[in-house]
Amino acid sequence: MFNFQRMGQFFISKEAVTESRLMEIVLDAGAEDIKSDGPDFEVLCPISSYYTLAQAIIGANIKCLSSEIAYIPSSIIQITDAELATKVLKTIEKLEDLDDVKSVFANFDIDDSIET
Repeated sequence: MFNFQRMGQFFISKEAVTESRLMEIVLDAGAEDIKSDGPDFEVLCPISSYYTLAQAIIGANIKCLSSEIAYIPSSIIQITDAELATKVLKTIEKLEDLDDVKSVFANFDIDDSIET
């Protein structure tokens, strides 16, 4: 748990809003960070700002792909070995299949060049 922070996390399609418009809305509502390096915007906020931020996004008629209170890793481990990537993904899958497990959070990133 020491490698993770509990935060509000919103994913918004880049087709739904421009980055400047999104920044204007969410920063005023308490967002802490906006990441745009993937196919969607990822907006992070403290738990105390989660409801306010959700209301601001709804009020601006922006549709979220998903939103939740999540465990966000403090550091990311890059996996560049295909065999290790397969083992890690199988382990995560087995954990998710357990009846007592509600969610699995991890701090790894598999290199795009690896096919699993």
